[in-house]
Amino acid sequence: MSYRMHTSDKEGAMMRLARVLEQIPLEDQAGLLEGAERFLRKRESGVHGSKEDPYWFEHRLIGEAECLIADGRPVEAWLECLNESNQGRSGFTDQVRRIYTRPHTEAERKVSEELRSMIIKIATAILATDLSSKSKSARYDLAWQSVRAVSDCLILLGADVPQELLDGLRKRIKRLKKMKPESSELKELWEELKERYSKAFSK
Repeated sequence: MSYRMHTSDKEGAMMRLARVLEQIPLEDQAGLLEGAERFLRKRESGVHGSKEDPYWFEHRLIGEAECLIADGRPVEAWLECLNESNQGRSGFTDQVRRIYTRPHTEAERKVSEELRSMIIKIATAILATDLSSKSKSARYDLAWQSVRAVSDCLILLGADVPQELLDGLRKRIKRLKKMKPESSELKELWEELKERYSKAFSK
């Protein structure tokens, strides 16, 4: 399944693109767009490429996520392999994001599918984590971090989000609300998700 942008993200993307286009003379626009497309597709040889596997960096991220999940550390898999605020370490920016959202060749489409599968596996593993053995304060902190992580994963999935992930996230947030009903963070997150996934979070 190819990545599709979620409807709620399209207006922001159009506004960002419009801010760039307004600085470009109309007669230069087509050529610059073509050049930008070529730039996006260019592999960063020596950084992201190798003769054996030009997608070794993407495959390293996928392998690292699988190891962390197998070790019972799915939140760390999100932090190390997906978290956008962790650009220096996660690597899920620029080139990797381009291949994930804009694959052009059959090989890139395969890697894009593998990256999507990684995101789903991370979110699924986080929701399956049992936090009952933790103290009450630690349980809330870990649960809060987990719902933020899964929420980020869902955004990365774009328009096509498995229903079981939406259901699992909704249930976990509801449990968190019982632990800390006065939390403004939870209320804000619920409203954000309700706006984006109205059917799943209107219950």
